[in-house]
Amino acid sequence: SIGIVRDFLKNNRDLPYQAGFTFIVFLGLIFYLRFNSTYFFDAFPEQYKESGVILHHPIFSSLILTWFAISLFAELPVELTRLIALFMLIPVSIIFWLMDKDRAWYKMVTFIVFYLLFLIIPYLNYFPFVQRITLLFIGIGAFSVLFWIKKRKDLLDDVKDLWFGLLPFTIRLFMMISVVGLLSNIAGAVQLSQILTTATLGTFIFFIIYSEAILLTRAFLYLILLGPLFKKSYILQEDSKTVLNKVNSVLKIVGFAFWVYTILSLLTIWKDVWNTFNTFLNTPFTVGEVSISLGNVLAFFITIQISLWLSSFIRYLLNKEVFPRTQLKVGVSNTISMTIRYTFIILGFIIALAAAGIPFDKLTIAVGAVGVGVGFGLQHIVNNFISGIIIAMERPIQIGDTVQLKSISGVVKDIGFRASVVRTWDGAEVIIPNGMLLSEALTNRTLSDRKRRITVDVRVPFDSDIEAVRSLLINTTKIHPEVLQDPEPYTNFEGLGESAMELKLYFWIENSSDVVRLATSVRVAVYDAIRKAGIQIPVPRIDVQIENKIGQVSGSA
Repeated sequence: SIGIVRDFLKNNRDLPYQAGFTFIVFLGLIFYLRFNSTYFFDAFPEQYKESGVILHHPIFSSLILTWFAISLFAELPVELTRLIALFMLIPVSIIFWLMDKDRAWYKMVTFIVFYLLFLIIPYLNYFPFVQRITLLFIGIGAFSVLFWIKKRKDLLDDVKDLWFGLLPFTIRLFMMISVVGLLSNIAGAVQLSQILTTATLGTFIFFIIYSEAILLTRAFLYLILLGPLFKKSYILQEDSKTVLNKVNSVLKIVGFAFWVYTILSLLTIWKDVWNTFNTFLNTPFTVGEVSISLGNVLAFFITIQISLWLSSFIRYLLNKEVFPRTQLKVGVSNTISMTIRYTFIILGFIIALAAAGIPFDKLTIAVGAVGVGVGFGLQHIVNNFISGIIIAMERPIQIGDTVQLKSISGVVKDIGFRASVVRTWDGAEVIIPNGMLLSEALTNRTLSDRKRRITVDVRVPFDSDIEAVRSLLINTTKIHPEVLQDPEPYTNFEGLGESAMELKLYFWIENSSDVVRLATSVRVAVYDAIRKAGIQIPVPRIDVQIENKIGQVSGSA
């Protein structure tokens, strides 16, 4: 064993230096975060409590993180792996003790005993009798521990979410495996008993180690994201909970995949399972002249899904992190986002076809069929799609514009592939096909700027001094703090109405979104000014004349 380790290290001289460099990087980062995460300590007490183990025990935490990193990127011989595992017993046991809320001594003793037995079992092959007796006692002990854990549901509450709810099933499965291992030992199948017993111990041990690694990695990332990066990132400031949940989900998937791989490797069936699965995916089935496999289908849809994820992630990163730091207009940033979205989807579709093994020279029939479908039933969809591209390029409307289309009036909230969304003033969201936005007469009140002219109708009595009234209206409007002075407010004498002289007051405001509020404010100011000037508000009047024909008839009689 020592010779194998020595030969491996001789052929991989860079590995110790890489491991040492990784350890120093982790250790340096932890110390840096320890002194530069004061805001994180105050703003995120729950995450800081979880990360406290790393901050208070940087050396042990760095060792475990380095071990986990080496396991991810380096394929080590079994002998070296066991030697490193023996060395890591101390930091792993200490971190396990610190992360355990109960900190019960029997948990620590059980873990250490199982850990040492797992490392010793391979060397029992040289002592057959001792091997069978040891495997017998280990099998009974492993079954008893698993049975005890199964009954103690409170022990699983803290970590069962890491394994997507499969932990209780796994415990029951390895209880059965440990029983099979005991029976195999009694029946004389010692090698089978050793494999099953080793797998039972290894599953228990690596469950704890992977749990520690995931929790430490998560805590380490929490420190980085919510520490120095927090004040510099708009995404972390606005969507910190979402980011933390995504990080947690990714770590859970990675840990679960490694755990499944470890279980299958301990049972010595990993290669068989992988080869069987690979054969199943790549076995072609023929329909007519087309030959395709399940792997091709999965590759196609997985590639499409990855392209959609990348498109959404890059657009989210641009909209949240990049565009707010630039001076781009809203329309330009939306055009860039839409272009990236279309590009990723088109490239993703092309790469998906290649991943599915579909030759491009045989797509002419499919393209022709699609052309016929477009000609008969999809012309509206294609029209809206092309219109969306034209809108993105020409930008006749932009997100945030105030528009009016027929009876629909509101603010543009989104411009998509096929349709755009306009939020009306009463809160409803109207989905308008992009083709309609280009083919119909569309009023955009904020295309070049957001200034807006407001009109106020005023009626005064016939005997009023019209010039004095005009001056009063203009002066009242000018002193309003939110009314623009360029262009200046002005009035127009509309003429004589049925019961009053009619005027229109015009003025401009800076932001069209304040139309309702400022129009009301100016109307109230005009009304107060007219009332204080002693000008009577004319009321429509109708003169009614009643002739008493009944009295005339009775008098003549």
